Amino acid sequence: MTNDQKLEKMRYLPKWKCGNCGKEYTLENFLRLTIVKMVESDTDQQNEHGFVCDCGYRFFLDTLRIHDTIDIKTDRGYVTILVSTAFLELNHGNRDGKDVWFETMVFAGGFEDEEVEWLKCDLVHRYETKKEAIKDHDKIFNLLKMGKFKIEDYPYDEHKKVLIICDE
Repeated sequence: MTNDQKLEKMRYLPKWKCGNCGKEYTLENFLRLTIVKMVESDTDQQNEHGFVCDCGYRFFLDTLRIHDTIDIKTDRGYVTILVSTAFLELNHGNRDGKDVWFETMVFAGGFEDEEVEWLKCDLVHRYETKKEAIKDHDKIFNLLKMGKFKIEDYPYDEHKKVLIICDE
């Protein structure tokens, strides 16, 4: 195998990235990091503990999370919509040769314990940079705030509707 072939193969290996200093880790090096409890009551080191970067950043705990909620009016009353943007820490692919470190999702009702059963939103946007992620998060939230959305029948379930955010 040539060096170019090795580099191309390595491009698709999982990479972890510190949300503070930006240091990237291969999976092998990531698993060698110092392990800390996520919360004091954690007892299972394999499943309930996190990793610490050399700079002190705690993976899974210190990650960037932006959550904004807005109530929108529907034909079934008001529904709380959550716009959530997060730093993923694990590279989620090489979109067009670029790393994907950030993600924005929209949830009807919030997270799983508050889910609105009849309303879906399939919006998932991914980004390479924090700047792109925050800009799009704000844009999505503002579109909702300005009423730039529609609710249509969900094609896969006659009892559900889908929230579509309009960028027009």
